[in-house]
Amino acid sequence: MGRMSEDRMHKALEQLKKSSLRLRHALRSTSGRATPPAVIVAVVDQFGNVLTVDNNDTVTLAIGNNPSGGTLSGTLTVTVGNGIATFSDLSIDLMGQGYTLHASTTGLTDAGSNPFSITT
Repeated sequence: MGRMSEDRMHKALEQLKKSSLRLRHALRSTSGRATPPAVIVAVVDQFGNVLTVDNNDTVTLAIGNNPSGGTLSGTLTVTVGNGIATFSDLSIDLMGQGYTLHASTTGLTDAGSNPFSITT
């Protein structure tokens, strides 16, 4: 029976600690313009602590609920740094109420934002 190396065991334990993504900010903007502040997605453990050792996962954002058929533009896939993925240049091209964002990455539970509106 083979023995797991210490490095492989450490990596396996780190993967077990990761449980989900948490979307920290949602868009508040006018249609077609970049959205301050940035949308932040955190990789968190089962207790909600940010895993600052995570620098490898990539997080992708998409529109979840899309009441007006808008298009999300900007950098939609970001590599995590210190447990955080920051999306700073997002915009949605059509006005609407009740938009949500959906964050996903391989192997972790996805996250969704609270509803928000895009106005003129």
